[in-house]
Amino acid sequence: MKELWDAIRRGVETVYLSINVNILRELNPLPNLKSLQPDPSLPPVHVLLWVGSVNSSAPLHYDKSENFHLQINGAKRFILAPPSEFDRIHLYPATHPQRLQTQYDTRRPVDSTIFPRFKPIRVIEGLLGPGEILYLPPFWFHHVFTEEPGVGINVWSQAPEMLIEESFKKVPVPVSRAWDKTIIGFSLKRMFLSLANELFPEIDPSFLFNEMIELQFFPLFRKLSIPAEFQEFQCSIPDSFVQTITQQQDRELEKVLPELIRIFSLPDEAIRKLEFFAYVEYVVVLCLGENLLFPFLNNCLYYHY
Repeated sequence: MKELWDAIRRGVETVYLSINVNILRELNPLPNLKSLQPDPSLPPVHVLLWVGSVNSSAPLHYDKSENFHLQINGAKRFILAPPSEFDRIHLYPATHPQRLQTQYDTRRPVDSTIFPRFKPIRVIEGLLGPGEILYLPPFWFHHVFTEEPGVGINVWSQAPEMLIEESFKKVPVPVSRAWDKTIIGFSLKRMFLSLANELFPEIDPSFLFNEMIELQFFPLFRKLSIPAEFQEFQCSIPDSFVQTITQQQDRELEKVLPELIRIFSLPDEAIRKLEFFAYVEYVVVLCLGENLLFPFLNNCLYYHY
């Protein structure tokens, strides 16, 4: 650890790494870190030690937890934006390994042909120095640059917003896995439209789903050569099936819709949208599989003007 820190201070290494404080305690290089161990009688917290060299950075992203950052030495520049700016930012889909992060490098010019919804965002910028603490509410976007080599400590604690995804994954999906994929697609579209109308009564569902798909999915697929069968998905069913399927589904929807509305009952519309988008992805992957996620969104929910 000492050799690494010496290399960082001399500028020999470009490093931005995090170390779990619990691991450090087991290695016991810094006995004073014992005071940072969370009280097991309190809600769980996650404590990380951050070590950064000059010019190291973390991409623009958000966390769902309450977030405190204490700078011990050195200095970091934070660029912050409220959740309401998400509709100007192309985030990765919720099922992507880099979820919660932007798809582009904010330090470089953004290609509007790939990211057509990108717009400059309203930001708050500040420099965090030794002994200073920054509080980041859940879902606040932040981009972090190390301006002076230093060490910081992050404490993430549980926030109500963290429980949304955990809660909606426990709610049964009102479709039968025995149905044909087309019938499942038809039923999922009906369910998502019903839920969207309840959660966002003042927004046309076509605008809502277009926002989701254009922000998160089109940039990923625009330049890819995707086989035709991957792009196609049919979610309309013969009229002879419609009444039977809708009656069966409506009985199940009556059971789960009130619980989903309760889970998503957040005052912040931007956070509600982001979590609703994550729910749509989760359900489609659960019922149709990952390979049919984009084909379903593009053919069943996207409104082609």
